[in-house]
Amino acid sequence: SVFCQSGGITSGTDAGKVLFSEKSSVSDTLVEVREITVTDPQGGQSAIRALWFESSPGVWQSAMKMISGGGDELVPDASQLLFHSARGLALAPTLIDRGEEELCVAKSAAVIGLGGGALPSWLRSELPSLEHLLVSELDATVCKAAESHFGFDSSRPDVTVKIGDGIECLRELNKNGETFDVLVLDAGESTGEASSARAPPSVFWGEESAALLASAVSAGGVLAVNCLVDSEAALLSLLKPLHQHFPDIAYLDNTDISHAWLRTPQTRVALCFKPLPSSSAPSRASRSVLLKAALRFHDLVPSAEEMEMDQRVAKEWSDFEKLQWRGAPQKVWGNT
Repeated sequence: SVFCQSGGITSGTDAGKVLFSEKSSVSDTLVEVREITVTDPQGGQSAIRALWFESSPGVWQSAMKMISGGGDELVPDASQLLFHSARGLALAPTLIDRGEEELCVAKSAAVIGLGGGALPSWLRSELPSLEHLLVSELDATVCKAAESHFGFDSSRPDVTVKIGDGIECLRELNKNGETFDVLVLDAGESTGEASSARAPPSVFWGEESAALLASAVSAGGVLAVNCLVDSEAALLSLLKPLHQHFPDIAYLDNTDISHAWLRTPQTRVALCFKPLPSSSAPSRASRSVLLKAALRFHDLVPSAEEMEMDQRVAKEWSDFEKLQWRGAPQKVWGNT
């Protein structure tokens, strides 16, 4: 077992017990589900189930806490999000602008990148107003693992799962004129290094993909992106094409010192806001608006109190303008 501290697992965790191991449907890499026993500071024990790819052996892709389902059975706890990045993404569905006095909760959501299904399952469990959830996953083996070992239920009438390339899914949505209140881009790819990954995949960088992402978001909606990049310059390169379609962009840095747990690298969460055709409301990307929304988040989702979303926004908020300023060449006094 490993020691659990500050809501997470130390980076020195062992590999865990392998519960599922199959070849990916899109590559030669193995997709595995592993379970480890976690001991908390009070001496209590619980199990964490994690998704692991052979192509990125130093990174765990998804994780859920297991709780008693009666007797000796363990079942995933869909009400908890363990990853710092997933918690940031979870704020997005509560930031919908419908021209009302208060920001609204999404009625429709699309997620590109299923992983173990932690975030899609949380959306279905904790947001009762959500009427339709679309999930796009490239790898059928990943979907199989999510259903068999993480409790993801693709048979629900309000859930649609599309197996295939996320870009092709966006093209189909664009062709059909289908949009969502919130679109979450939570996909990644291997960099070829054992302890590294990149998010989003390179196919989602650039003007064409930015236009497709924007076309799938309803007016007043939000695009939330899990950004795993190695520098602010790379983050600026990712967000610049999106800024053409989303004039207001905020992002949350990762200042959580416990985020080495579960072998997950530090990520940023970008929140890209699509405006209503005519709105005089203050920018949803502003620190004050997001702080107010973060405080309300805990009223809307009582189970999310431990996420301390207001404290996170207070510590981690930044926006595109500040990022752009920091990334611009600095003038040196006396030079022309």
